[in-house]
Amino acid sequence: MKQLLFVLALLLLAQTQTQVFNRVLLTDPNAKCLDGSPGAHYLYQGDPTKILIFFEGGGWCGASDLSTTLESCYQRSKGALGSSLSYPPTMTAGGILSGDAGNYFKNWTKVFMKYCDGSGHQGSRKDPVSYKDSKLYFRGKDVTIANLNAVDKIYGLFTGKVTNLILSGCSAGGLASYMWANYLFDKIRPTTKYWVIPDSGMFLDDSNRQTTKN
Repeated sequence: MKQLLFVLALLLLAQTQTQVFNRVLLTDPNAKCLDGSPGAHYLYQGDPTKILIFFEGGGWCGASDLSTTLESCYQRSKGALGSSLSYPPTMTAGGILSGDAGNYFKNWTKVFMKYCDGSGHQGSRKDPVSYKDSKLYFRGKDVTIANLNAVDKIYGLFTGKVTNLILSGCSAGGLASYMWANYLFDKIRPTTKYWVIPDSGMFLDDSNRQTTKN
């Protein structure tokens, strides 16, 4: 029995390789999280010619009126979806970001785009909003562009050095991959093979749905 368990353990180890992603804090002064801390991504350095960029999900802050939206974003700014202050130096990931033997992208360079602006990686307000004891920065656009520029600086993302590129994300990150697809397409060279793979990035608006009682 002990021998069988030992063999099973070896098989599991052979199928899974833990890959460590390192935190990269952005230095662009405009690339801020909701609370004003720097935006960030996590990087696993694999094949430098094949890159997978993945937007983190997490819904967004907001409601039907301004006061409720501000309170929602204020509360969000106190946690990991609105601030980089608690981000650990490293992380691991699963799914298409994993090192599993069955993952086609296991040897690719992988970029996990942290989500901390509360507006779907899209915020573009220049001035912060003062609320209670804080200033709220809606700078998701600036964070995304700074993240992409940081990847370009290392790997030549926009200069044709990358031969295969995937843009993906889950939930709000999946929606972001739709929204940023053309921006990235316009920046890369025609020699780069490019795919966009959103995961659960569709949000149906049923606010005007009418229900019929039998």
